[in-house]
Amino acid sequence: MNASASPLPFGRGRTLRHGSETDYLDHLRLSSRPFSDAFFVRGHKPFAQTAAIKVGGLVITAGGGSPVHLKTKGEAQQTILIPVRGRGTIHEGRRTLDFLPGTIIRSSYHRPLTFD
Repeated sequence: MNASASPLPFGRGRTLRHGSETDYLDHLRLSSRPFSDAFFVRGHKPFAQTAAIKVGGLVITAGGGSPVHLKTKGEAQQTILIPVRGRGTIHEGRRTLDFLPGTIIRSSYHRPLTFD
């Protein structure tokens, strides 16, 4: 399935589409996500799409698009990732975690973390 044809689980009509790394990284920073770097792994028509909802103090974000490399800042963060499609890895300290559909990844960190 083409990533552009994959709808997000929520946010229809409010989904933001990012066609450049700068735009995507600016969006992540404006949404208070502690990312220091983001770049698309493939160069042919890359894009990312995002939608978010806030429930109390919890922000739930859905995202999709072209393969992307992300690096966080060293700010304390608690994240739960639930992959629906695709695959990749998360490097958390000395651990490398597989990012696969059907897995639930709980990540609490205070050092930079990378996602591919």
